[in-house]
Amino acid sequence: MSRNNKNITIIPPSEPTPRPMLPDLPSHGGMYRFWHSPEDLAQKDADFVRAHAGLLRARADQAEAATELTERRKHLLLKVAELAQLDKLVDHQYRKGAADRAHELTMQAMQHEMEQLTKSLELQRLRRQHDTETSEQKSSPIIDMVNGLTPAEIEELLEVIPEITPDTITTLRRLFEGRLKEKFR
Repeated sequence: MSRNNKNITIIPPSEPTPRPMLPDLPSHGGMYRFWHSPEDLAQKDADFVRAHAGLLRARADQAEAATELTERRKHLLLKVAELAQLDKLVDHQYRKGAADRAHELTMQAMQHEMEQLTKSLELQRLRRQHDTETSEQKSSPIIDMVNGLTPAEIEELLEVIPEITPDTITTLRRLFEGRLKEKFR
């Protein structure tokens, strides 16, 4: 480069970045050794080691505090993100509750249907049992007459029904009596 170059850029000095407050370490160098006794030097070295241990403890505390601060910030960011999704979380809980209620109603309906089918099957079983017992009892027409209704009882039942006229009741009575006579000949 030539000395006549006037395009030199000068960068202004920047301010030093602030450093955390740390204890100063004692030092003994130079002429200090000549003016003090070995005991003083040992004491000075012990002070230096204690001060350095304090420095290391302070740095470890700073590192732990920084780690804890980072963890708290992460936790805070997660909570903020959760708050941003609050409407979706509420909607999810609502749908989950609705699905649980629908499932409960379906299960209850199925339980009722199962109970109804069980009762229906029991009723069919009892009817079959009754039919077999009554078929065993039907050995003669006299037993039918004893177990069945007489024409007079049928007439009484028909008189209760207002839609049936007295002439129709008389006709039905004669029909039943004729049928019974045919049956027992």
